[in-house]
Amino acid sequence: VRLTGNHLVFVSDDKHTKLAYEVQPGDKLISQDKEKTSEVVSVEEVTEAGLFCPITEDGTIYVDGILTSCYASCKPLFNIDAHHLAHLGLLPMRIVNMKSGQVEEMHPYIKFLDELPLP
Repeated sequence: VRLTGNHLVFVSDDKHTKLAYEVQPGDKLISQDKEKTSEVVSVEEVTEAGLFCPITEDGTIYVDGILTSCYASCKPLFNIDAHHLAHLGLLPMRIVNMKSGQVEEMHPYIKFLDELPLP
């Protein structure tokens, strides 16, 4: 699966997330066939041009057949999984987008959050 190192990916059977740069060989990723996991055999860094970062209704998307989060740069807090924390934090944006439609560049709310001095 190809992701930025800061994007969240779902691991193991309990579906918690970790940042892609934290994924190690032996981790099990959730595959598109929900009955199976795919074991990571190696991790390598690649550089590619372009960026695509959709925000879906439930905050998840399959990338190369692996369940990933639409969210990045978020860590768990008080035992709340990073994906769920980010999904909750973007609730206002998702509500506004239901009325206004698709945004082609960085959403102003995400830009605001990105500029906050969060841990």
